[in-house]
Amino acid sequence: MHFNSSIFLPFILSLKNSVVDSMAGRDRIKNLFFLLLGAVFVSGMFFLSKFIVIKILSIDIIGEIVAKRVLSMLLMTIFFMVFLSATITSLTSFYVADDLNIILSMPIGFESIFYSRFTNSLINSSWMPFGFVLPVIYGFASAIGSEASIYFLTVLILLFFLVIPVALSSIFITIIVRLFPATRIKEILIIIGITAFSLLYIWFRLFEPERFLNPDGLSTMIEFVVKFDVPGSILIPSTWATELIFDGIKNKPVNLSLLFALISTSVALVLIASIFIERFYLDAYSRTNEGKKRGYIKSLLTQKIIDLVPAPHLYRVILTKDILEFIRQPSQWSQLILLLALLVVYIYNFKYFKNIELTGLISQWGLYFLNMGLCGLVIASLGARFVYPAISLEQRSFYLYKAAPVMMRNFVFSKFLIYAIPITLSSVIVTVISNLILQSSVEYFIISSSMSFIIGLVVSGLGISIGAIYPNFKSNDPASIPASAGGVIYMISSISAVVLLILLTVWPTAFLRFPSYATSKGNQFYIIIGLHILGIVAITLFSTIYMLNYATRRLEKYE
Repeated sequence: MHFNSSIFLPFILSLKNSVVDSMAGRDRIKNLFFLLLGAVFVSGMFFLSKFIVIKILSIDIIGEIVAKRVLSMLLMTIFFMVFLSATITSLTSFYVADDLNIILSMPIGFESIFYSRFTNSLINSSWMPFGFVLPVIYGFASAIGSEASIYFLTVLILLFFLVIPVALSSIFITIIVRLFPATRIKEILIIIGITAFSLLYIWFRLFEPERFLNPDGLSTMIEFVVKFDVPGSILIPSTWATELIFDGIKNKPVNLSLLFALISTSVALVLIASIFIERFYLDAYSRTNEGKKRGYIKSLLTQKIIDLVPAPHLYRVILTKDILEFIRQPSQWSQLILLLALLVVYIYNFKYFKNIELTGLISQWGLYFLNMGLCGLVIASLGARFVYPAISLEQRSFYLYKAAPVMMRNFVFSKFLIYAIPITLSSVIVTVISNLILQSSVEYFIISSSMSFIIGLVVSGLGISIGAIYPNFKSNDPASIPASAGGVIYMISSISAVVLLILLTVWPTAFLRFPSYATSKGNQFYIIIGLHILGIVAITLFSTIYMLNYATRRLEKYE
């Protein structure tokens, strides 16, 4: 049966309607504002990358080597992240999505089904890494003074590069589903998460980053350079991409053999995945959807525990439903395993940041901003995966809330409390542990812990609010909800809010870094600190109280 491109029409028409609707009516100005906000965010990533690369290149002898290694580590990390994310989205797209029963019953060849599902998995798992790494690489190119052709070449290289981990993940998840019954998928994905984290940790340790934080341990500068410039394996796709991009940045001729290897590998893996999945798909799909045991005992135990929560009845009802729904959806809790692994890596890396401080390359003031910035990005990522989809995951049951004698305001604020508590708690725990590792002073400890609490509230408030403003009650794939236009708006808004909150602590923390300067300014300094604190309070109230009330009004008018 020939390839049927009509299977892509629902996705294309949905995208077209979203764009047309966003540019029409009263939402036009608001969406243009968020589009401008996105442009500011991308520009910020570009200029920050350019600034860092310029600083790296200013290091004599090893500057260019360090820049290349940073690019290599970045692409390798992106490769792992996309593979892990695509493993989850492939499970949903190929085997768990609710619309598969309809699609498989249609007179459409499997080739068409495969490419539509593969494209869906590719977009959902790689749009965010692509949007992050592209302005970073452009910052590299601008700092070095590259030719204009590298900007087009980078897009081409990244597209083929990101196809490889997605193709591998689709083959991998098919093997897992084919070999193990559906009732064991939860345990299997836990093993996958632990294995993936172990591989990521082993890869990270192979770089031995601590050796670069203690130059005295190297006898000569030549030894330092040789150890730093350890070439990546020529068999690893990230090595091909690094060499191609860096050669382009340096205005060198394109290595056609590496370009051919990258393109041919990505195309070959997609074809292999198509043949392999077609061979085992029906059996794997039937195994995924065979009789699943109902967790009545677990549900009863969960209900008894939640009944002990001192909260209004509506809050406990929604909490019970959300927890049970979360447990029963592998595509949801499996993402939690991935994010927890990333949190462990994030916390573990702070032992090396402490060594950086000891070398004198960065002060405790600088470590404070580094810690808060990274913590904010991690919490914003958690919000994108779990908080933002919370309203949309209600799907058709949302209309039951509208028909029931339940105030929409209570529904929205209950959702906020349910997600704000774990998100804020995670933010504070991560910050406290990182501060203990960094051996921060009491003052920095208190300020950073307080700010992490505020960041958790802001991220949760924006997640529930923007998720309610841009609901998608028709989505059958929870993993695809953050990839929508509203998800992009949420990520930009939450990261921008985190950056503003951190910047508003510059003056309060400057008192700790430059006490004599602060004292010389007298009352003027304290007035500025007061204004900064008012700014923090204003952002917090806007992101929670105001935005939640606005979201409530939008849901009340939703038809």
